[in-house]
Amino acid sequence: MSQRIVMSLIALVALSLGCGKSSTYETKDGQVKIDEKNGQATYEVNTKEGKLKMATGDKGVALPDNFPKDVPIYKGAVVKMAASQGAQLIVHLHVTASAAEAGKFYQEQLKSQGWEVDTTMNMGDTGMVVAKKAGRQCAVVAAKQDDGAVIQISVSAGS
Repeated sequence: MSQRIVMSLIALVALSLGCGKSSTYETKDGQVKIDEKNGQATYEVNTKEGKLKMATGDKGVALPDNFPKDVPIYKGAVVKMAASQGAQLIVHLHVTASAAEAGKFYQEQLKSQGWEVDTTMNMGDTGMVVAKKAGRQCAVVAAKQDDGAVIQISVSAGS
C-alpha cells in the first residue's frame, strides 16, 4: 500500500470524525468513501493493488469478514481499526492488559493454533511476535498505552 494513501486516509480520519456526514473524494490513487456514523468512519479506496477497505472508531469496529479464525483476538479487546486489501489484513486493538501480557498471550496462542513462532522481541514497553503458517505470516506488536496496550496484528500471504 502506498504511503501516500495511508497519509491521505489518516488526514481524512482526522478531518471527518465528528462531521456526521457521508462523502466521496477522488484521489490520484482512487476513490475514498467516508461514511461516518456514531463516531465511526469507513473507507474504500480502489488502487492498482486492489480495493483497500478500512474502518476506524473509538468505540470499536468489526473485524474484516475474512479475518483468519486461527489468529486469536485478546479477550476484551476493542478493535479500533481494521483494514484489508486482498490477502493482507491489519487490525489495531486496545486492551487493558500490559504490553508484556499481550505479547505473551499472542506467543502462546499462535503456537496453540499451529503457527510456527519465528521471532519474539521484548523491548520494555513494546513487544513483538512474528509467526508463519501455511505460506502466511502474522506479526503482532503490542505497545504500552496510558490505560493498557495497543496491539497491531498484521496477517498476510507469505512469500
